[in-house]
Amino acid sequence: MYQNHDKKEVWKIRALMAVWTVIVFFGISVLFGYTEFDDPTPVGDETTEAGTAGAETTEGTEAETVSLQPELPVSDAEEEILSSLYAAMEVGDFAQAAEILNTEEEALKTLTAETLNGEAWLYYEQEENGTSLHYMEQLGEGAAGDGLALSRYNTAFFGSFQNGRPEGSCLAVQAVVTDAPRYTYASGSWSNGKMNGEGETGYRYYETIPEGSYAGIKKSGTYSENLLDGAFVYEVEGADGEVFSWDMEAAAGVTVLNDSWVYSEASGTYALGARDHEDRTYVLEDGQAQSVLWNNLIVWGE
Repeated sequence: MYQNHDKKEVWKIRALMAVWTVIVFFGISVLFGYTEFDDPTPVGDETTEAGTAGAETTEGTEAETVSLQPELPVSDAEEEILSSLYAAMEVGDFAQAAEILNTEEEALKTLTAETLNGEAWLYYEQEENGTSLHYMEQLGEGAAGDGLALSRYNTAFFGSFQNGRPEGSCLAVQAVVTDAPRYTYASGSWSNGKMNGEGETGYRYYETIPEGSYAGIKKSGTYSENLLDGAFVYEVEGADGEVFSWDMEAAAGVTVLNDSWVYSEASGTYALGARDHEDRTYVLEDGQAQSVLWNNLIVWGE
């Protein structure tokens, strides 16, 4: 009997320990927020949470990209004009650039005289991580870079700049409306803000050609301090599209009257026949013989 009593006591102890084990396990489960009775989180909910987190990251990236665009010293409307002008000059489309300069004349007067206070600024665009960012920097002494700069409301330069002036390869266009919309242009090598080296200058009507006027003219050769120096070619295009060319020579912008020129005492003029068209002559009056006629008309800073 004593032994059976001991066995019963042992089973009571074991049963009590089992109950306490269940109670302790349940308490720990509640404490740490997990029980086997909780419903598992649906896979769809996990995906939704991950998707939401991903969307937040994307929005943050987009916001960061937008913030990379620096603040410019011009209004949005003025920046749009500069961007259009930049695009035209970048591909050497003088006619399109001149149209912008003429069409936006009043806005450009305000931009250059008031917004930029008469100071020269370099405008340029760069592609960064698939986004086109626009920049502007003041063109003071020591400034260097590539881009677009307005020297006046109707005059734009595009190319390389050093020490605040055109240096290296550069284009320039100046737009006017007289009897018809027209532009003067210069393209070539520059140093210290002047054409020095091989280049071309001229003018052209880009809409209608006034009666009795050429469609355009150009002078191609070597420039020194904005003046043609050495052999060059002078070319004109008539309203009908016919082109005539003359081979000439200049010394610091003054015509060199070599043996190709024919002097007429009766009229006091010098005449030079065109290439392949001797009957088409370029006539130079006696009083013009020592005048500077062959130069770049677009001057930086003026």
